[in-house]
Amino acid sequence: NISSIMCSLNRVNNQYACGSSYLLNTVLRDHYKFQGFIVSDWNGCHGTVECARGGLDMTQPDQGWYSDTNLQPLISNGTVPTSLINKLAINVLTPWYMLGQDQSYPALTMDWGDRAPAQPYVRKNHHIIARQIAGESIVMLKNNGVLPLTFSRGSRRVGVYGSSSGYPSGGLNSQSAQKYEDGSLGMGWGSGTAWYPYYITPAAALQSVFGLTVNFTNNWNIAAARTAVQQADVA
Repeated sequence: NISSIMCSLNRVNNQYACGSSYLLNTVLRDHYKFQGFIVSDWNGCHGTVECARGGLDMTQPDQGWYSDTNLQPLISNGTVPTSLINKLAINVLTPWYMLGQDQSYPALTMDWGDRAPAQPYVRKNHHIIARQIAGESIVMLKNNGVLPLTFSRGSRRVGVYGSSSGYPSGGLNSQSAQKYEDGSLGMGWGSGTAWYPYYITPAAALQSVFGLTVNFTNNWNIAAARTAVQQADVA
């Protein structure tokens, strides 16, 4: 049994997915018999009436769409009936009881902001498969006979260019490392965010193999990039 499903940010047939009664009520609940609660992707709700009537049980983050200030007038004038509010509340509470969270449910053992060693070690050997997937996901767009690089370590300088080649300016586990600001992107943002125990950038990997590298990470300084390219034997 699935406890919760997140609706997406995008529009479907020109209607926001988190306010689509067809997707959430007709398809998800009537056709697939889903009985858990539906939560919006962050900022995925765009209106109290649209989302409530569309079948959205919970909005995230709390933007006030389901606040007393917004809901009470709509309930009073019948736009959003009390029966619908009760149904949304029941949908949220159903997984709570299904999973036994009202009974001997395990206490939380970790906190988002706490990376102390005392927390449970859950990574196990996941890094092995993660590295395998990353390696197999690399796509080569073009090779004019340069690859593979076969020269000995320290004999030639390898140029690595672009902001995605180096470490994020804010640090290994900064927000710039988790979004698309700068630096090599190894994880997603939001629900895809994690804490790096370590991270090897393309520039660092090539440096460890060939010894001599020229790393230039500024995507906007074209003149400096030209100079950096001339300093490398292979780029």
